[in-house]
Amino acid sequence: MAAPFLLDEAVRASAARRLATISAAERKGGLADFGPFHESRWLPDTAVIERVARVRGEWRVSLVFAHVQNPLRLIVRHITAHPSRARAALQAHYMCRLAAKDARGTQRVGIGQLRLSWN
Repeated sequence: MAAPFLLDEAVRASAARRLATISAAERKGGLADFGPFHESRWLPDTAVIERVARVRGEWRVSLVFAHVQNPLRLIVRHITAHPSRARAALQAHYMCRLAAKDARGTQRVGIGQLRLSWN
């Protein structure tokens, strides 16, 4: 049987001081801390596209949020994974409708909006 784990007094006192320092380090956030909130103001004007892909033997559901005016500005969020494709497609459809600002799906992003140059 192994001997019990013991801390000597010096290590215990050092750990207690560090924990006290960490708990007292809370302070107000600066403007840089709120950057992600300001950068995501474009999200209400997005078209939500569902994506179902097979990854490591399971069907992974992801939502792609693409800005309507600038389709190259997008965010991909992994939602869930299912063992069957039918369940994953159903989950993707409902999650897309929940996440979209316009539940009817009238906000669309087309390939013509990308202005691609095929040179």
